[in-house]
Amino acid sequence: MNRRFWLRFGPVWAPEDGGAAGGHAGGGGDDAAAAAAAAAAQAGAGDPPPAKWFEGDLLTAEERTWLGAKGLNLDDPLQAIPKLVRGHRSAEQYMGKGVDRIIERPADGQAYAEWARANAAALGLPEAAEGYQIAPPESWPKDAQWDTEFEAEFRKVAFEEGLPPAAANKLVGLYAEKVKGLADAAEQGYAEANSKMMGELSREYGDQVPVVIARAKQGAQAIAEKAGLDAEALTAVTSRLSRDMGDAQTIRFMAAIGELMGEDSAIGLGKGAGTGLTSTRSQAEQALADFMKPDGEWAKASMNRDPGAIARLRPKFEQLTRAVAAFSGK
Repeated sequence: MNRRFWLRFGPVWAPEDGGAAGGHAGGGGDDAAAAAAAAAAQAGAGDPPPAKWFEGDLLTAEERTWLGAKGLNLDDPLQAIPKLVRGHRSAEQYMGKGVDRIIERPADGQAYAEWARANAAALGLPEAAEGYQIAPPESWPKDAQWDTEFEAEFRKVAFEEGLPPAAANKLVGLYAEKVKGLADAAEQGYAEANSKMMGELSREYGDQVPVVIARAKQGAQAIAEKAGLDAEALTAVTSRLSRDMGDAQTIRFMAAIGELMGEDSAIGLGKGAGTGLTSTRSQAEQALADFMKPDGEWAKASMNRDPGAIARLRPKFEQLTRAVAAFSGK
């Protein structure tokens, strides 16, 4: 047989020797390992892989999207935690307070009052209008009346508009100072006008100013009675004839009427001494004493309890007492 042919095909029979058999046995071991792995894979094929830490129910879909946008959806949560802590702490340091204390700004078109009421606790607003602690400022005059009704209306408006308590008190103080300033200005203006009035009367009448004022009051009282004015209206008239609240022109006018009545010159207004007009306090007191003397008509009518006589004489009695009071008042 050809030698070359033998050498060429010799390896075909190699598996029959011992070396070839050993190699075949090794191949059988690999097959067993592969079969075991396949069996294990088949056994666990029905279980899904475990969810990642951010894929559970702890976070919403929006929050998971945010984590992904910030690069925090890492497989290992221990790698994400330091970044979350640093971000939260940096936000607190930047804003100066905890994130849980941040107030959301008003929505577009939302009224301030509505927004303030929704955040009343954070803004320190009272729960009711009565919660505003409002009081007159220290500069408010002790004898000046404080408008409590207006204060109640202001409390209501402050509550409805979400006004902070400190701002409410500042507005109250500002308003009170304005009112006080107007009152002070009016009082100063009155004092200046009164000083001017008394100066005019003093230049014209000298030391007879009290007599002129008393005569003016008597004239006003007589005319008020003739006109049927009540006591309140008479007080309003005579208030314009005092040293403190008088008007020089009015005093001159009424004093002239009083003088005419005393001289019987005012037609239909009175008849001389019968009008009760006097020029001095002593005259007024003497006229009243004469009217009330024991043997006079007034004393007899009172003693006899004569209602007709008392009704007829009472106007004269009241006129004389007012004449005395005219010299006693300012």
